[in-house]
Amino acid sequence: MNTTIPQNGVLMSIDYGTRKTGLAISDSQQTFALPLGVIHTQSPLQVIIKKLQEYNVVGCIIGWPLNANGTKGQQCMITEEFTKQLLKYCNLPIIYQDERFSSIYTTLTYNQNDDSITAMTILNEFLETRIQQIHRE
Repeated sequence: MNTTIPQNGVLMSIDYGTRKTGLAISDSQQTFALPLGVIHTQSPLQVIIKKLQEYNVVGCIIGWPLNANGTKGQQCMITEEFTKQLLKYCNLPIIYQDERFSSIYTTLTYNQNDDSITAMTILNEFLETRIQQIHRE
């Protein structure tokens, strides 16, 4: 799996779930993220593939649902299987972004439980971390 995310171009964040999946995208300069919507299906793959093409996405950030103590649990294995399926249809670089507490943060900050807002939060965390790394170099 290619994990080298380009520094320019639109990124998509995926908050994968077995019943619904939140999506968010960045601007092409990767300075901010916006919610893109929620897919209410157990099989979101085809919708995601269409969105990747529609927005000319250059890389994906997938929420990594670690347990609170940082260990991998059942949901990580489900997310890994989803990622394998996604890679069959696209050849984009993909990384996992720790999403512990992102749903809680979204609920407390935005006063709503919306998976696309959670996906936006995951993508913003990735973008902020990348900016901090660039400034350290």
